[in-house]
Amino acid sequence: MRPGIFVSLPLCLAATLILEARAPGAGKVLLPPRSPAASVTQEVGLTTITVDYNSPGVANRKIWTSVVPPGVLWRTGEGTVPVIRFSRDVVVADQAVRAGAYSLLTIPSEASWTIILNRDTKLSSLAAYRPDMDVARVQAPASAVPFRERLTFLFTDFSTEQASLDLEWEKVRVAIPIHVRTNEQVMAAIHSLDELWRRYADTAAYMLQTKKDYDAGLKYVNRSIALKESWYNLWVKASLLAAKGDYAGARDSADRAYELGRRSSDGLPFEAAMKQGLESWSRSAGEQRPPSLAKGWADRAPGAPSAAPPTGLPPELALTDSDFTPRAFSISEPTHTPVAIVRERSVRVRRAEGGAGTKPPDAAEIGPLIRKGRADIQGCYQRALRQDPTLTRERIMISINVGTSGLVKNVVLAPPHPSGPLESCIREAISRWAFPLSPVEYGTEFPIVLRGRE
Repeated sequence: MRPGIFVSLPLCLAATLILEARAPGAGKVLLPPRSPAASVTQEVGLTTITVDYNSPGVANRKIWTSVVPPGVLWRTGEGTVPVIRFSRDVVVADQAVRAGAYSLLTIPSEASWTIILNRDTKLSSLAAYRPDMDVARVQAPASAVPFRERLTFLFTDFSTEQASLDLEWEKVRVAIPIHVRTNEQVMAAIHSLDELWRRYADTAAYMLQTKKDYDAGLKYVNRSIALKESWYNLWVKASLLAAKGDYAGARDSADRAYELGRRSSDGLPFEAAMKQGLESWSRSAGEQRPPSLAKGWADRAPGAPSAAPPTGLPPELALTDSDFTPRAFSISEPTHTPVAIVRERSVRVRRAEGGAGTKPPDAAEIGPLIRKGRADIQGCYQRALRQDPTLTRERIMISINVGTSGLVKNVVLAPPHPSGPLESCIREAISRWAFPLSPVEYGTEFPIVLRGRE
């Protein structure tokens, strides 16, 4: 370069060139990724399904021969293995899969593909793939479709109960059937709602009989009646109104309760007491006779003294501190509460046979999971108490065998609980827990104390 050329440039232009050369990222050219990230989400009934994946292009390659040989495990794209997430339990093809996130690997073939769901969601290479962490292996049919340049996942033919997750690339489509359990989930919610009206009614009865807080009791019983009208919650309301001196309202509510109770298949456990309440509250309200008890009223001898209006529930339905089961919306804690006490500090972990040289998760990792699952055991125990109030205090050791994928393989209660439904409920609840991943199978055990009515 001849001297003077650079100097002859205008000073401002020279300064600009120098600044651009020193600017961050100078000389860096951004190029589009070869396999751009993609995601697809679909709500199917009450379940949300999401697939995160990379989308490579065909780029004039022979995909199903040289790029993806048939019969060989494939990462289903390029780069990180796709991850599929289910917000609720589902059935993929014919295999049940719990809610959660899973890597999605495949083994292509001409007529059908093997679809693999694996618990390791951070697979970046097939060398790290562990078959013992698979949670499902299913077959999905393959078919010919019009050419598609980039690998794509999409949902088709979905309804409130099922959907088809389709993988399309080049001229191949693989349809993965996914069944959700919408009707089952809706019915479970309805059942829970049915339980809720009983819980509100129980709390109202507790406020009446033990706390003597009639206004709070009316608040709870009105919520119960709004959810479902029954002879039980109507009778609780009648008792509350009578306790406040509203005998006309009490008579109306009790009359309706009597009618519903007589029509129910269960009948009334205290029909005589209810009749007495109807008659007493009608007289207190200055009425001549209760409509549904006309004959009983007419049979009463003229001038017979009337019984004092009942201000509480009959003995069959009376609730006290010692036998009240608290609900999520109860406003006070009774002295003796039916509880399931989980001894988290006593959690022990044992390595399975043949696991020498490897280390499973320790008690510090498992303890928080057990603490979180305590509500499941508590729910089982409280449901059992409603069916059998004689359940008393006892200590049970729960032993759990866990696979390398963290899924529960077996649950044992020692000693076996005499209440079959309670043991079945606890075992089923624990079988849904997802424990930490482990290089080996392992077991864990911890004690629980069931403390019933004292």
